[in-house]
Amino acid sequence: MAFIVALAALGIGLLITLSFPVAVRLLDDASAIGVFGAIGNLVVLVAAVVAVILGLMSVRRPGQQILAGIAIGISASAIATIVVSWASNLVFALAYS
Repeated sequence: MAFIVALAALGIGLLITLSFPVAVRLLDDASAIGVFGAIGNLVVLVAAVVAVILGLMSVRRPGQQILAGIAIGISASAIATIVVSWASNLVFALAYS
């Protein structure tokens, strides 16, 4: 289950990234584009956190644990990417405002 949730988070993140050029063309306001990205990243973050929790629960169970390990790795990288992205956006916003 954790592997499926991790793949879903990865797919949603890819979909948000690929739809960004369409959002830039359709949305006129810069803040609306920012809200689109923030909501997309929040959905991916929630799914990745759920996948990490499910993966950690699956690792503790007896049996094959390779899919749980893959799910933890995919989700942890998604969480790290989103947190670093938000931190860099905050630094640039504070530096240039």
